Amino acid sequence: MADIIYHEWGHALDDALGGIQDGAFSEAIGDMNSYFLTKDSRIGPSFLKDKPEFAIRDISQFKKYPQDRGDGEEHAESQIISSTWYDVAQIFERVHGAEGNAKVASVFYKHLVSTDTYMDSYMGALVVDDDDGNLNNCTPHYCIFNRVFTKHGLTQPDPRCGSSAEETQGAGDLPACSETTIPVSSL
Repeated sequence: MADIIYHEWGHALDDALGGIQDGAFSEAIGDMNSYFLTKDSRIGPSFLKDKPEFAIRDISQFKKYPQDRGDGEEHAESQIISSTWYDVAQIFERVHGAEGNAKVASVFYKHLVSTDTYMDSYMGALVVDDDDGNLNNCTPHYCIFNRVFTKHGLTQPDPRCGSSAEETQGAGDLPACSETTIPVSSL
């Protein structure tokens, strides 16, 4: 099963980048590595020979922090961040077409160099996505990251990304996003 091998290779990558600091994040790294290589959201499909519909995990199933932490069990908790990155990947593919998978995989793998826990993944992704050294004016995919990570409970909504009226009150001093940011209307 190639997807299981790709998943385990993701643990090796995490270990090589400074050691596994967050077990849940390491599981998600493995799952995302498998996804990027197979384009299948299921980890271990047909793992049980007598149950071909069974998969160990399916990262397309929505999970949100903190309610889906699964009492801290790292395989359950990992699905919060892997489902987040899966959703990011779906939008990248919709926005960028055939190049979307390579673009999101590039951000994902590069952000691992400076990200030790899944709670730091959002900021790590923005740093990698940044195109001018100034996070205050957003990044090319800022609103994609903000909307998806917010939906999964991993950051706060930014009103520049089309938040509701209640969420925008008091945010008038936020700088406008740069012109290179993917327009909210395309999300």
